[in-house]
Amino acid sequence: MEEADVRIGETNKDLMTTQMAQAKRLSKWKNYNEIFDNLTIQKTVPTSFPIVSCMITYDSTRTILVTKEDDTAYHIRQFSLTTQELVCTERYGGSANSYIKMKDVEQNAVGDRYAIAYIDDGNFKLRVFDKEPRTEEQALAKELDINKELGLNDYTMPIDGFGDPYITCTFVTDKILFVNLFHNGDSKHYHFFFNSETREIFGKFDHFLEGMSPLNFPYKCFWNETQQEIYTFYRQGQAYRIKIKKIEGTETYETVETQAEKITDVDLGTMFLIKETCLVCRSSGNILFFKRIYDEKTEKWYWTQYHKLQHKGLLYFIKGNIRINITTDEKIFFYLVNNAEYTPVLENVMYNHM
Repeated sequence: MEEADVRIGETNKDLMTTQMAQAKRLSKWKNYNEIFDNLTIQKTVPTSFPIVSCMITYDSTRTILVTKEDDTAYHIRQFSLTTQELVCTERYGGSANSYIKMKDVEQNAVGDRYAIAYIDDGNFKLRVFDKEPRTEEQALAKELDINKELGLNDYTMPIDGFGDPYITCTFVTDKILFVNLFHNGDSKHYHFFFNSETREIFGKFDHFLEGMSPLNFPYKCFWNETQQEIYTFYRQGQAYRIKIKKIEGTETYETVETQAEKITDVDLGTMFLIKETCLVCRSSGNILFFKRIYDEKTEKWYWTQYHKLQHKGLLYFIKGNIRINITTDEKIFFYLVNNAEYTPVLENVMYNHM
């Protein structure tokens, strides 16, 4: 039957084309068009260079972009969420010998201090900053030369075509950061703690990873304030748990225990830690869920996969939320992850018309 033969009010779905069915469902809203106008405010904000990553600060005042000028220079730009104006920018690299990889900016619990860990031609760097603009000389004076501090050579070679810099960091307090990296020149994992105010380094640790692929790297690390632990995860499934304790009367922490394990044999991508308990990871055509389960034989806790969603798409999560979003080519899925077992429950799904 032709589309023109479909009668108004026809309820037989077999006689209706998709377009006509959609028009019928939406027709009841035709008198309420104005309600749906201007729900989204758009404004073009020139960033000068392509965006590598974008982050909204926890205090909802800034958008922080990592932008790439070319392989030798990156810029971190801060835009006001109120005015959309550029309020602060810093350049990284820019010399003839630079070859930079940087990806994610990390922030403290309240969103007013930030850090970026990156690599420049085999040299690992860490820079901590806030909302105040500063000169290039001031920024470089505060930058941490990690190779120098750990006695590392510059043989680490990141992967061409990947933005990952083989180093990640996370805030433990407003001043203390945890930093970890993979030096693929000697197949070693390194991590340490850094006081950004006193510039003291403590808790240095290195671990030889036998047979490790030089294409592996730490993807993300998280701070668990409740358990006083840091979790760090590699792309190819390796993981470390570092339990710490504050030394009384100081701002320094001591390491109580370091545990290494391999949580999966598949490659991991975008990941989030929900309520300090549930690790959600993107992996090829699946979304994987892990949590720490106690092994009575070894008397230790291990990250164990307990659930899997078969979605091939992008994974999103906002800290403090109780749901994850999975965006595929055709649909956007909303899953609640707020029950005692942290099992995802499908809340809603909509077509992706973007």
